[in-house]
Amino acid sequence: MSSLMLKSSKHLGLPLCTSPRVQRNQLQRMVARAKQSFFAAFSLGSPRVPISPVTMSKLYWSVTVPQMTYGLELLNLSRSDINHLEDAHVTMAKKVQGLSMTSPNTCALAPLGWRSITATVMVRSLTMLWQILLLPMNSPYKQIVVSRMLHHHHHQHIMLRSGPVWNMYKHLEELTLVQDVIHSITNGTYMSLYQWKLLVKSRVSQIERNKWVASCGLFRSLILYRQVIVNIIMWPWWQYALIAPHDTVKCKVMARIIASNRVLNRVDRNDGNIRNKSSLCDLCSQSISDNVSHVLFVCNQLSATRSDMWHQVKLSCPDSLIDSMVRLTPNERTVFVLSGFNCKFITDWAPIYHSLCTFVYKLSMLANSCSK
Repeated sequence: MSSLMLKSSKHLGLPLCTSPRVQRNQLQRMVARAKQSFFAAFSLGSPRVPISPVTMSKLYWSVTVPQMTYGLELLNLSRSDINHLEDAHVTMAKKVQGLSMTSPNTCALAPLGWRSITATVMVRSLTMLWQILLLPMNSPYKQIVVSRMLHHHHHQHIMLRSGPVWNMYKHLEELTLVQDVIHSITNGTYMSLYQWKLLVKSRVSQIERNKWVASCGLFRSLILYRQVIVNIIMWPWWQYALIAPHDTVKCKVMARIIASNRVLNRVDRNDGNIRNKSSLCDLCSQSISDNVSHVLFVCNQLSATRSDMWHQVKLSCPDSLIDSMVRLTPNERTVFVLSGFNCKFITDWAPIYHSLCTFVYKLSMLANSCSK
């Protein structure tokens, strides 16, 4: 009888195949289904009161990400496969925050506290490795994993340098955890799964942050972003939007300002393209760059509105906070406001958050209407 070789199959809903093209098509279908659930959740909001980024983030990681990454820790993903997943991930992060699709990808994840799909798969892969190593020694699954792991460590059996265990070994190398695993295997002593997950997540978080900081340095337009967003955690203004949904649109305007490092939308009325001629302020005669701090706190064309709006800020803020902000330079004051006071979100300060996001929003809208 002639044997028949299957090129693709499914096991417990996981696509298994030998053809890169077939696997790529299956991944594209997984991403498409994930996007359907994402946009279904996103449509729960309205243009005036969109769904909060915090709420959307919880739905995304509870529903969309599991659909998009199910079983990926067992697949041999090519660089193009990973890029396809990361592109979809970043696109949805930008959509959640109302960012322009042309904004740098590196600025999309950190304000939401999201990690990359690569980091997510890495954590899940190494968690599965430890779950297998915690099985009794007579388990065939543990015997196979231990055997393959030792072979990879001693640079033997080049033909075996592929598959899930090899991918796990590469992740261990990237996190400098190879010696920890080999030591546990040879001595038969293993830390708890909880301790292992904490160790892996801390190493992954550190690598993610290093990559993020390095990539931000490649973009001149992210000068303000690097001052405002200093860590990969939920931006305080998104936490404020959770308790004040009516201000979500204002917070999204602030997010776009941070990502683009400008308030004015310098668009040519003839062809709709961004102008590259002069970056000087179109509103005043001071011949100063139209950066964010200039528009918010310096431009004399907006002084009347600024004075009125700043009066509302004073009414909601303690005198000590106002005095502290007045003593700052315009650039320092801009960073202080856009970062959410350089501290974690404080629920009791909701009136202050409201007055400041309204201040930034009103001046931004006025500046753009005057520059047209």
